[in-house]
Amino acid sequence: MKDITLTCSLKESSETFLIALNTDDTVDFLKEKIREKFSCDETDVTGNIELWKVEISNKCEGTVLSENNDTRKLTEGKLNNFWPQQPPEDHIHLIIDSPYLIQWQKSLLEVQNEINDLRLHNQGVDRGYKSLSYKDYNALIETLFTSVPTLKKLKNNLSEYDESRRLIANHFDSKNYMEIFMNTNLRNAYILQYSPPRALCYFNNLYCMKQKELYSLFTSKDEPLQVICLGAGPGGEAVAISLAYIKEKCQSKDKNSKLMLHIQDQYNYESCLKDLFEQMNAKKMDITWNYTMGNIMGIGPQYTGDVGDGLGGAIWDLILGVKGKINLVTACFVANELFSVNIEQAKRFFERLTRAMTPDTLLLILDCQYDESFSIHNNKSLWAYLEKLERTISGNGFKDQIVIISRANDQFIADSFLSDSQYYYTNCNYEYILFKKIRI
Repeated sequence: MKDITLTCSLKESSETFLIALNTDDTVDFLKEKIREKFSCDETDVTGNIELWKVEISNKCEGTVLSENNDTRKLTEGKLNNFWPQQPPEDHIHLIIDSPYLIQWQKSLLEVQNEINDLRLHNQGVDRGYKSLSYKDYNALIETLFTSVPTLKKLKNNLSEYDESRRLIANHFDSKNYMEIFMNTNLRNAYILQYSPPRALCYFNNLYCMKQKELYSLFTSKDEPLQVICLGAGPGGEAVAISLAYIKEKCQSKDKNSKLMLHIQDQYNYESCLKDLFEQMNAKKMDITWNYTMGNIMGIGPQYTGDVGDGLGGAIWDLILGVKGKINLVTACFVANELFSVNIEQAKRFFERLTRAMTPDTLLLILDCQYDESFSIHNNKSLWAYLEKLERTISGNGFKDQIVIISRANDQFIADSFLSDSQYYYTNCNYEYILFKKIRI
């Protein structure tokens, strides 16, 4: 019994992928792993599939299947009948002959080409977005970020990009966060490295999981849907919310709804955000946005005391200045950053924030890179505090309550983001708490 890794390819395709197995596994188990790989949940492809053991050098062009001494058809039994040990590296070991999968891959490539062009406003926005599956949004999010001119330029300069990532890691280790975001190159590298996986994670949580309160935001008839995104300059929340809104709008053919995003961050991300919204064709899809730059911690106009006593003035003005109902406030990854800098200030921030929220507003705190041991064992952590935030608020002749309506520790799984290794996020832990303010 030995662990083996097979390099696999569809017949006549140049793309390869790996499957980890054991020599004691059966051929039927291998077929099931292939089905999982291609996410074929609705169609049983295992009954109409032929598998061939081969040894084709990676230097060969294409994977033309031909009978020779190294080619054997897999019928049944255990894999050790075909691979008693790890086959040679730099070779293709398995050819998959399946009419359904071959056609599936061709269809996916057609969608991918449409995404890469990102000319949805010329081809018909509804047709472009409505045809995308959840798995396709992986590629779409990648393309959105790498099409931003400044990010594309950095991405193509590998030596500069690698050095920027090394500096970011060093600054994180030494908790010199401001050194990252005050430097334009490091700020762009940070967006390129962290925003795509976070955007897909947020999209998964906001829309794909169909959590009742969050999903209903995109299906409701509220006009407009208004969202405040705190600490969201790098674009993850903006992209995720916009794509969820666009997908639901295209599916429902609702041409009247509008989305208004009020985005805040301490540093200047406005140019990058502008490019992202242009890529998503925001104007035609009735998405409007504005950007507030200011420190999230500070003194609100109605509070006195030490610096950091509550909401920063710019943030307070943002919340009070929004006309109409605020449907959702997000404080995603920024929430953990606040607690890592100053726990007491962060607690006061959430006290002021929940007091400022209007009834029926949702508050989402989501961290897609949280440390589970930190969450469970440190009673001063963000998540320990948030569990106790549920409380009654009195003031202005009214009694309100902030209540937890949803809470989860989960794993977010995606195949890949960009070609670089740091974008291969599998079993990525995330934790979220969703609050709602109600009048009692």
